[in-house]
Amino acid sequence: MKKILAAAALLLLTQTAFAFSPLSQSINEIRDIISSPQLRRFFPPQEAIIDIRWIRNGYLISTTHYQLFVEVIYGPSGAREAEIKPFTLKFGEPESK
Repeated sequence: MKKILAAAALLLLTQTAFAFSPLSQSINEIRDIISSPQLRRFFPPQEAIIDIRWIRNGYLISTTHYQLFVEVIYGPSGAREAEIKPFTLKFGEPESK
């Protein structure tokens, strides 16, 4: 019985890790964008971020008066699917709305 419970728990944990991988990936990407000094250089201090939206291969950051596309460039993935993929960010130029 203990072996069956242990196997079920391991299966559940494995499936949970896979289920949370895309969420963890996007949290890391958005966190890195928001904390980037580049983002602060593009916008005046009075701008507020009002929307962050995934489109194509990156995020569209919308503020009160501007939009900025940040491309996410993925590096080689790890051995496990549940791991966070390495990535770099390429900031575009802000455009007035």
